[in-house]
Amino acid sequence: MEPTSIEPLPPAFSRSRFLTLAASVQGGVVLFACLIGWGIGIDPWSLVRWEGRSFAFGVLAVVPMLGLYSFSPGLRKLAIDALGESLSQCWWYELVILAALAGVGEELLFRGVIDSGLSRINPWFALIVSNVAFGLLHAMSRNYFLATTGIGLAMHFLANATGERNLLAPM
Repeated sequence: MEPTSIEPLPPAFSRSRFLTLAASVQGGVVLFACLIGWGIGIDPWSLVRWEGRSFAFGVLAVVPMLGLYSFSPGLRKLAIDALGESLSQCWWYELVILAALAGVGEELLFRGVIDSGLSRINPWFALIVSNVAFGLLHAMSRNYFLATTGIGLAMHFLANATGERNLLAPM
C-alpha cells in the first residue's frame, strides 16, 4: 500500500486581499450587530462610553491574554498555522486597525446585542449562550474553543467591571 501524501497548504492570501477580506468580515459583524440590535430594540452603541476607568481596565486586560497566547505554544501554533503567512505580510499598524475593528464588531454583537438581549430572559442563560457562541465563532480546535469561550467570559466580566455595562473595556 502506498503511503498517503499530505496535501500542501493553499498559498496565503496576498496582503491586500487578506486585509480587504478581514476588514470586510469585521465590518460586516458591526453592521450585523447593529441590524440585529435594531430588530430587537437594543442600540449596542449606547453601551460604549469613553471613560478613563473602562479604558484602563481594557488595557490591563490585554496582559493576561498576551500571557495566555505567549505561554501556550499549542494555541499560538494553531493561530500561526491558520493565518501566519497572511499575517506576517501585514504591517503592525494594519494589524492594530484590524484588531480594533474585530474588538468593536465582536463586542457589539456578543456582549452588546446577544448578551443584552438574552439577559431580558435570564442573565445566566445570556452569559452561557453569548460566550459559547463567541467560542464557537473562534473554534479552530477543541482547546481553542475552550480558550476563546473563557476569554469571552472574561470580556463579559470586564464589560461590567465598573458597575454599569460599558463595552469600551472589552473592545
